[in-house]
Amino acid sequence: MERRQSLTFVACLACLAMVACEPQAPPGREPSHDEVMQAMKKHRRAMQGCVAQQRKRDPSVTGTLEIGFTIEPSGQVGKVDILSQKHRGSYVAGCISYIVKSMRFPPFDGPPKRIERFPLRLSPGAAGKDTLEQTRQAPDEATRLYLEGDLDAAIAAASESRSRVFLARIKRLYEKGLTLASDPKELERAAVMFEQARKMDRRFAPEPGAFRKKIDKELARCLVTLGTDALARDDPKTRSILDRALECDPQSDQIRALLEKLSARAEQILAEARTLEKTDPARAEEKLTTVLRWAHEGEALFDLATERLRSQPGRDGGSSSGEAGKTAKEIRTEGIEAQKHGRFLEAIAKYRRAYALDPSDTDLLRFMGAAYAQKGERATAYEYYKRYVKACPECPYAPAIRQILKDYEDWTR
Repeated sequence: MERRQSLTFVACLACLAMVACEPQAPPGREPSHDEVMQAMKKHRRAMQGCVAQQRKRDPSVTGTLEIGFTIEPSGQVGKVDILSQKHRGSYVAGCISYIVKSMRFPPFDGPPKRIERFPLRLSPGAAGKDTLEQTRQAPDEATRLYLEGDLDAAIAAASESRSRVFLARIKRLYEKGLTLASDPKELERAAVMFEQARKMDRRFAPEPGAFRKKIDKELARCLVTLGTDALARDDPKTRSILDRALECDPQSDQIRALLEKLSARAEQILAEARTLEKTDPARAEEKLTTVLRWAHEGEALFDLATERLRSQPGRDGGSSSGEAGKTAKEIRTEGIEAQKHGRFLEAIAKYRRAYALDPSDTDLLRFMGAAYAQKGERATAYEYYKRYVKACPECPYAPAIRQILKDYEDWTR
């Protein structure tokens, strides 16, 4: 099996979503060579997505892509030139050119800064040695035992020390999760342990096995309890918790019943928001934001909450301002700043508000996917990435996002 690209699901959009967040130079000075290098490195994973797509389209396009570009005094990147003749007109050249043009630097005084030649080796990156791809290609006795659910026997039968260490790590995470799950106050930590064990299982086992089902069962049990408690508190995270639970146990009637209760409660909250719109607009907006967190785009509740949010005082559509006189673009900028500093819930809330004001800004779907990915809510991030690709299939970032989606699908298969 072809080795996995170093482009990972969780980390990739940390580069893609932060297009406007380049290294800061002192005011009035042009970016130094080191600052240009840092900016390029920050977008390396996105560029690897371009390379991965090129390899699918035409694997013969290899070598070193050389580009030249100009940084304008405004901080924007102007003209990008493809210097290596053999790469001109290729998909990867156009994709990387767009990423470079999207970079932003602090404004500076003086003439434009020209980067005469910047080489980029067209390599997908080295896969980590602990991915155990050899085990994926040819399942051995340890793998067979593991798939049958006999973890201790699998550890004893492992012929390589790496496999033994890997399996022992899965066992420790699983047993730690069981211990924590016995204490209602430690359910969140237990879910983290099972999530980590689940991730390692998918890296080791070539196909779903008995032990993976054990992990999924325990994780779903934790998430159902957490989701039930979250629903009782009207916690905005309730939907993402239950979505994760359903991912672990798609046949669970209990989880589907909780999702139905969630929808019914969302309708009640929406009605409450309507009654508060004139007397307490801030509280009404908070409730509408909760409904937006509980509904997926395309669902009736999402559309209704979006419409009510737009109709609030001070809002008149995509280019209008919010209650503090802020435009959708300003709210989006605040979201990017919050995401840069690790305040992911705040960033997501701001992206949702901005998107409710301006649904034409499809990049907000990508930003929300990135924020959820960085929070560790991979299933929710996956849904937002899918929406982005569907809403903007020809956008320059779409190929890199499709690669992220494929990585996630490979990881969860």
